[in-house]
Amino acid sequence: MRWLLYVRLKPSKNLEIMRSVFVVVLFAILLLSCRQKEEAPNILFIFADDQCFNTIRELGNLEVYTPTLDELARQGTVFTTCYNMGGWHGAVCVASRTMLNTGRFLWRAEAVDNRPDLDSLAEAGHLWSREMEKLGYDTYMTGKWHVNINPPEIFTHAGTVRGGMPGAVPEMYDRPLDENDWEWTPWDTAFGGFWEGGVHWSEVGADETIG
Repeated sequence: MRWLLYVRLKPSKNLEIMRSVFVVVLFAILLLSCRQKEEAPNILFIFADDQCFNTIRELGNLEVYTPTLDELARQGTVFTTCYNMGGWHGAVCVASRTMLNTGRFLWRAEAVDNRPDLDSLAEAGHLWSREMEKLGYDTYMTGKWHVNINPPEIFTHAGTVRGGMPGAVPEMYDRPLDENDWEWTPWDTAFGGFWEGGVHWSEVGADETIG
């Protein structure tokens, strides 16, 4: 709420009274402004798999161009002394996602990386999305998940949810065989993979997020 108050005071013996009235009116306007309900900010959380700090130009890698990430880094907060705690098997992202959703450190997160415990945490409202719901948020998830509980069960809305990597095809291995080998290319939609369904997975996530 914005206010514009214009008062023209003429010199008179009642100037002090008029000043007092002005102060009272101004205080009343400020009080009314402060009582307006402030809306909670929208929160967009982007979780990138295998995103290293040194793959962002703003953080020192001059061989790549990452203009959007650079702008986010400049306008936001960059943590330069954070380290991945590791995982309990080869898919390290499972540990990161479980820690994020449960608020637990590595080995405590591993202890609840099973359906019964995650169900109990969800019922108690102790998963990240449920905590946000307590604050009045509608929650939405799209993209890669890889946690042992289904997103529709713990988010208000869920879009296209995928597991890990897309199915591989024989044509994608050992390429290129030589400089004239164009049998498979990353942008070829014929073999599926990240193009499964006809639209690249990253585009699906972006479109659903905007929607």
